[in-house]
Amino acid sequence: MTHHDRNWTFTLLCFAASLLLSPCCFAQVPGFARSEGRFAVNTERCLDQASVAFKSRGFTVTDVFAETHVVFAKSDINVAAITCNEAPGGTTWVNIVVASSSGDNTVALAEAQVLIDQMERLARERRGRGRM
Repeated sequence: MTHHDRNWTFTLLCFAASLLLSPCCFAQVPGFARSEGRFAVNTERCLDQASVAFKSRGFTVTDVFAETHVVFAKSDINVAAITCNEAPGGTTWVNIVVASSSGDNTVALAEAQVLIDQMERLARERRGRGRM
């Protein structure tokens, strides 16, 4: 197991535990989805972009853990996490997990896809200006 996998596994387990510890938030089993990408930004910039991506989708950022490179957010029907892990070549792995109280995985998957697309767009804009 690589360092990336251990970090992702730990984050995913913490996220899942938070869902299990707050059953009052969901009347049914939540829809769940995960998306990932690798972008040419450093982890600090990734955290900033994660907050921007969440806010652009109407999420409220609830926690930013700079030391573990995780941003948590919530919206009316979704809770989500974006993790930023160092990758080779000055890039960063971005993992997005979304749980939706809609009970429908397609709702969570659509939101995860929009968020990863938003992260890609922000990284591309940053790269276009010649900065990491």
